[in-house]
Amino acid sequence: MPDTRKQGFHTVETNLEEMEEKIREHRRKIVMWILVAFLALSIAAAVAIVYFQLKKSKVLTNLCDKMYLCLKDLQLLCNRGERVGAILEIDG
Repeated sequence: MPDTRKQGFHTVETNLEEMEEKIREHRRKIVMWILVAFLALSIAAAVAIVYFQLKKSKVLTNLCDKMYLCLKDLQLLCNRGERVGAILEIDG
């Protein structure tokens, strides 16, 4: 029984259609990951732009201040034993 590894070069049968299909699948996966990365970076950039625009216009600061005051009032009401629902009144 001859050892084929020691006889030099030998031919290997390949299925070109199967190889081309695997290459196409791999390329699709690469394109998908590129699109996902681009989409994620685009969303992150949009969120950052909106955040800095709101921060620049003081809308975000005012909103955070109002939320802080509401939470502080809620804490005072809870400490006095009053009903928490009283803090949920909407200013008109």
